[in-house]
Amino acid sequence: ERRLESLRLYRPTPKQELFHKSLSSETLVIGGNRSGKSLSTFVEDAWAATGTHPIDGKYPAENGNLIIIGQNWKHVGLVIVPYLFKAGAFKIIKDGKNWRAFDPVADADRAEEAKPAPPLIPPRMIKAQSWLLKSAGYLNSCELVNGWTIYCFSSEGDPPQGFQADRVHIDEDLANEQWVPEMQARLADRKGRFCWSAMPHSKNEALIGLNERCDKAEEEGTKDIQRHVLRFLDN
Repeated sequence: ERRLESLRLYRPTPKQELFHKSLSSETLVIGGNRSGKSLSTFVEDAWAATGTHPIDGKYPAENGNLIIIGQNWKHVGLVIVPYLFKAGAFKIIKDGKNWRAFDPVADADRAEEAKPAPPLIPPRMIKAQSWLLKSAGYLNSCELVNGWTIYCFSSEGDPPQGFQADRVHIDEDLANEQWVPEMQARLADRKGRFCWSAMPHSKNEALIGLNERCDKAEEEGTKDIQRHVLRFLDN
């Protein structure tokens, strides 16, 4: 069962791999539909929370806090929870006795054999979950056996204060832009990492500001903030 876990079978594209290898404190992942943006950022979340990231020391192995922010609770229920806690983030296929990630090009003639990969967060890692509305998938928090806790928030509410975070992931747009400076402050004490995955056409002022900082960092050759652009044809 452990050999079949998704985080062991996941194989990133070259551009996704660059994102996973980044040690920048702030990262933007920009991509349209089917670009692999969501998969790569949620795999990064799962690697961080389960203490299994391929880069040793990028995140604490135990007792960390992961904050994931969706535009609203519907986004949490329809996107965030299914990606992390349900099967099917990507497909897998079997060669003899061994399973691996399905390659839609190389395995095109075996597409009918492909199956949904197990959840990114293995059920064996889950200690307790708290729900705002379980039937709709509105997850408040999930405590893992290694001490990590995953918190989900709707950006329509006010950002909470008074806690520390090791990773913050904003997925898609924000209803309240005050989440950005507040989450940056929450990451400061633990030197955590900030990630925003968004569509390229987003007009959010906070995202535009981060993009401008990326432009400046690229001009100056610094890596405190990085932007990774994923495209459908690369996926």
